[in-house]
Amino acid sequence: MHEEAEIRAMQERKEKEDQKTALEEKMAAIDLRMGEQEQKSTELQSNLDHLTRDAALLEGRRDEGEKRKAYIEQQRQSAEVKIQTTRQEIAQIDALLVRKREECTGKEHALHEACAELERVQALVHTEEKEQERNAHARHAVQRVLARLREKLAAVSGAHQDSDHAASAQEELARRRSLLIETQSELTAAEDEARHIEEELCGVKEKCSRIQKEMEELRRAQENDERQLRQTEGEMLRAQQSLEFLRRMQESYEGFGKDVQIVLRAQEPWRNHVAGTVADLIRIPQRFLAAMEAALGGSVRNIVTEDAQTAKEAISYLKRNHGGRVTFLPLTTIAVRSPRDIDVKQHKGIIGWANTLVQADGQFQRVVDHLLGQTLVMETLDDALVTAKKEGYRLRIVTLTGELLNPGGSLSGGGRRKQQTMLLNRHAEIEETEADLAAKKQTMRRMSCCTRRASECVANKRS
Repeated sequence: MHEEAEIRAMQERKEKEDQKTALEEKMAAIDLRMGEQEQKSTELQSNLDHLTRDAALLEGRRDEGEKRKAYIEQQRQSAEVKIQTTRQEIAQIDALLVRKREECTGKEHALHEACAELERVQALVHTEEKEQERNAHARHAVQRVLARLREKLAAVSGAHQDSDHAASAQEELARRRSLLIETQSELTAAEDEARHIEEELCGVKEKCSRIQKEMEELRRAQENDERQLRQTEGEMLRAQQSLEFLRRMQESYEGFGKDVQIVLRAQEPWRNHVAGTVADLIRIPQRFLAAMEAALGGSVRNIVTEDAQTAKEAISYLKRNHGGRVTFLPLTTIAVRSPRDIDVKQHKGIIGWANTLVQADGQFQRVVDHLLGQTLVMETLDDALVTAKKEGYRLRIVTLTGELLNPGGSLSGGGRRKQQTMLLNRHAEIEETEADLAAKKQTMRRMSCCTRRASECVANKRS
């Protein structure tokens, strides 16, 4: 019995060892498969990471391509505007050249007439000089005849004293005396006529000289008026082109970006409840332009709506048209916070709160208060730094030269972006250009009248 029990125990141990060996082989196989699975998982993870990087790279390239496409579209629109402007400028220049050619033709004709008139006056003077020369010869001849008659009279007088002279000598003396008196009378008349002709000739010469001098003065005045007229025409043409360019930029919302343009150009019912961009709704004095540009930043492109529902519909429209992102300012939801209470007398260089220095119509003043009500405008950066430190860096401060101090102590500044500046005060610039163009047109009309009167005066002088 005892031996049988030992045999059974040995058999059980052998079976367990066999089972253990089988289990170890199975576990080794499982470990091998797990290692293979881990290796495959690592390879898959590596491939996944590689694909993720490729996807991120492709996404970045896609975004860059979208931005590039938007930039190219913007450049294309700008190029189309410039091409149209250039074509109009060429047409205006062609019309101006045609008008100048006509004016040159008229002036050449007037110059030919003036030359002909001058030749006629010179011929008249030449004729008068010849007539005067003939009169001088006649006067000399008469004087010689008078001298001979005087000699004969002296001879006759000597003969009269001779008592033995015949009666015929007395008759000859009487006849010659009569002839002498007649000749003296003719000589006196000829001398008077010669003096009269000389006086008339001097008068003609003086008149001719005076007319030439007046014509030269009028010609110089006319040339000066025409030069000023051409200069005014050029200035007026440039002002007209600038006005048309500004109007086209305003109508096409040039410079606001594709996303803002999509909203402003939309032909949807909600578009009637869009007031426009912040840049279109405010007017900034030139002195504060740099400060407000820095204070507003990208807010100049924000779109003001009458209510939040309009903004919601506009956002849905942007999503449907893949139009990017736009910030909306609904008049019914934007909040206005009162500025911090500070003692102005304790700080140097304070000009005022920014919202009080910007103009807006009626309900849009709320937009100005929302954006600029917490921003203090100061003269210089040094004054701003001192004030910010005294107030514990809790103020938002902007300087007249465009430096911006934010709560917390951060500071920004540098050069101004031209495109950003062109968005502000565009309405005011259009109004200023229109007023300048109207003034130039008035000056043009006044100078045209002066030039016409000078031309008429020259024509009258010639006649």
